[in-house]
Amino acid sequence: MTRTKPALTIEWLDRTRNQLLLALPFYALVPVLFYLAYRAGGITPSWAMIGVGALGWVVALALRGPVAVMANKFAGSESKATTWVVASSGPLEEVIRVAVLLFFGRDLATALAIGFGWAAIEVVFAVVNSLIGNMLLRSDDPKIVEAREMLAQQINTDNGPWWGVLERIFASAYHIGSTVILAFMPLAVVITAPVHSAVNLLSVALTKRSMLAFQAMMAVVGTLTLALGLALFLL
Repeated sequence: MTRTKPALTIEWLDRTRNQLLLALPFYALVPVLFYLAYRAGGITPSWAMIGVGALGWVVALALRGPVAVMANKFAGSESKATTWVVASSGPLEEVIRVAVLLFFGRDLATALAIGFGWAAIEVVFAVVNSLIGNMLLRSDDPKIVEAREMLAQQINTDNGPWWGVLERIFASAYHIGSTVILAFMPLAVVITAPVHSAVNLLSVALTKRSMLAFQAMMAVVGTLTLALGLALFLL
């Protein structure tokens, strides 16, 4: 029997916001732990390169805007438009990532710093975006109420922000690993771009069904990507 998903009520939004606020220190701890791991490995990442990595991610995100406009115009349906935008994330991020590396440097320390900045700014965006979305969905405007009901059918309402902390760990590992791989072999972008898109599309599908399956997928992808990147440089 298929379970009917509940609407996103104000009570659900209140509970989610409170849980997110409680989880904020743990979200902040994710980049801190990676930074400490760097220092433990004898690497002091350049703050300038961390900033470059963060800026690269922001540029890649901004470029999704024109893609979204075109998708909404030509895709034919909202679901197809969303798929187009999600699929574009891989090429946009990976091409910008390799361009940044080619311009600023491809040594391991630079790649690790850029990857760290890339991952850290995504943690900040994820938290801020969740808080803003939670606030906007509180309106009693009929269109917002309808949007809440539609959203309830598209997500697993059993998901809490605590899952997001775990996901940020493996997503950060992926971004750092991908950056290191491209620093070692820039032409690998022809592989990392479609893989990145595939991971994002699979993430959208899995989060609707099972957070455990989604987290397992992210754990495997993030860990293997980081391990491969480090192995290319160190072995």
